[in-house]
Amino acid sequence: MDEFSEKPLKNFWDDKSRATKPFFDAPSTQYYFRREKYLFEEWFRYIRGKKILKTDLWNEAKNTKILVWACKQGAIACGFDISSGIIEEACSTMKKEKLNATFKYGDVRKIPFEDNQFDFFYSMGTVEHTPQYETSIKELYRILKPGGIGIIGVPNRLRNWTFKVLSKVNMFPYGYEKHFTKKEFRTVLEKCGFEVLEESSILSIPFLLRVLDLFLYKNAKSLCILTEVFLRPFDLVETNIKTIRDNFGYLLAFKVRKSAKS
Repeated sequence: MDEFSEKPLKNFWDDKSRATKPFFDAPSTQYYFRREKYLFEEWFRYIRGKKILKTDLWNEAKNTKILVWACKQGAIACGFDISSGIIEEACSTMKKEKLNATFKYGDVRKIPFEDNQFDFFYSMGTVEHTPQYETSIKELYRILKPGGIGIIGVPNRLRNWTFKVLSKVNMFPYGYEKHFTKKEFRTVLEKCGFEVLEESSILSIPFLLRVLDLFLYKNAKSLCILTEVFLRPFDLVETNIKTIRDNFGYLLAFKVRKSAKS
C-alpha cells in the first residue's frame, strides 16, 4: 500500500498522537505561539465574526493552541485532521477552554468542507507532508471565499540541513517533509490560482534548541529555565530585525488571496 494513501497516514499520525504528550507550556512552544500570533495580527487582523479554517489540529492537541487564541478574538473556528486521536485531543482542548469549534476528520488533499466557505485559512506546516502538495493547495483555494485571505507555511530549504541530520539518526518525528525556497513555493501558489501578497518566515530558533527544550520539558521540566534563557535573544531578533524574520525561519510563511472574481 502507498505510504501516502489515507490509511497509512492516518495510522502514522494516530501513533504520534498516542506517543506524544502535550507540550503547551514548553518555552519553545510559547515562542512558537508568539510568532503565530504575530502572523495573525499582521496578516488577518479583523477575524471577529469571520470563519477561519485550520488544516491539521496538532497545535490544538499538543502545541501552540493558536485556534484557542483565535476563538477568544471572536473568530468562528473550524478545522480538520487525518488522525482521529488528534481530533479527540483538540476537542478536549477546546472544551477545557469552554470554546466552540467545528472539527472534522479529513485529508488536506480532499478537504471535508464545501466550496467558498471561509474568510480565512491557516495552514502552517501541513501540505509538505505528502508529495501531492499541489492538490492540497488547490483544495485550500477551493474552500476559500472569493477575496478571502490565507496564511500558508512550509519548511524553508535554507534550514533543511537540520532535517537531514535528524532524519539520518531517526530523530525527526514528523515523517516525510518537503522543503522549499521562497521562489519555488511562490511559483506553486501562483500556479494554483493564488495571489501572493506578502512573504515572511517564522521560528528563527535552531531546530536542535527546540528538540532540547521539548526533551527537557518531558524529562526534567525544571531545567527548561535554561532553554528559556537561550530562546530570548532569538525572540528579540525575530521580533525586531525584519531581514531575519523574513528569511531565516524554519517555516516560510506566505499571505495569499483568492481573486474576488473567482
